[in-house]
Amino acid sequence: MMKSIALDKIPQKSIRDFIQSQMNNNVHTLDDVKSTYKEGDDLSDHLFHEEIFTISYPISKVWSHYVKANPNEVWNGKMMTFGLMISKNEDEVMYVGEKYSEIKVGQIFYINLNIFGLVKVAVSHEVIAVNPENNYFELSYVEGGKSVGKQRVSFFETAEGHTRVVHTTYYKSDSNFRDKYIYPYFHTKVIGEYHGNMSNSLS
Repeated sequence: MMKSIALDKIPQKSIRDFIQSQMNNNVHTLDDVKSTYKEGDDLSDHLFHEEIFTISYPISKVWSHYVKANPNEVWNGKMMTFGLMISKNEDEVMYVGEKYSEIKVGQIFYINLNIFGLVKVAVSHEVIAVNPENNYFELSYVEGGKSVGKQRVSFFETAEGHTRVVHTTYYKSDSNFRDKYIYPYFHTKVIGEYHGNMSNSLS
C-alpha cells in the first residue's frame, strides 16, 4: 500500500509531496502507479532526444555494473538525488542508504532534480523492460509527473573493445515551450551526471 511508505524516511520534500499527490489522486497500491508508456504505444507525437557516452570497459562489465549499481550512488550529484524505490512485482520499498540487488521490471525510482538550486522537482520512472540478450533497459515516466514517454539505455561494443552507451528519450508534456527549450537542456545535464557516475564508479 502507498500509505505504508514512510514519508519521514524520504529526505526530499518534493518527492514527499509528489507521493502525497499520487495518493490524493487514487493511487492507493503499488500497482496503481502507472507508467505513461505501454509497449506498442505510438510515439510519433513525442519529441526525440539522444546522448551517446563511451566507457573504456568491455560491454559485459559495463552492462553488469549498470544493472546492479545502487541508485543511492548513481542517482546522486549536483543535479539529482535519489529518494526511494518501490517494486510493484516484489511489493517492497527501498529507502535512501539501503541495499539494492539489481534492476527489474516493475521497479519505480523517485528522483529529486535540483534546478540551479532554486527549484526542486520530483520525477519518477518505472522500469518497463530489461533485455540482457540485446543489452538495453527501458524506463517510462509514471503518471502524475510533468512528462510522459519513455527512455531506453542501450549498450554497444566498439571496435576497440569499449562500450558505447546510447541514451534515447521520447518525451512530451503539456507545454511546447518546456519541451523544446527547457527539457532538453536539463535532461542532458541530468543523464550526463547519471552516466558519469556510472563510469566513475566502475573498477
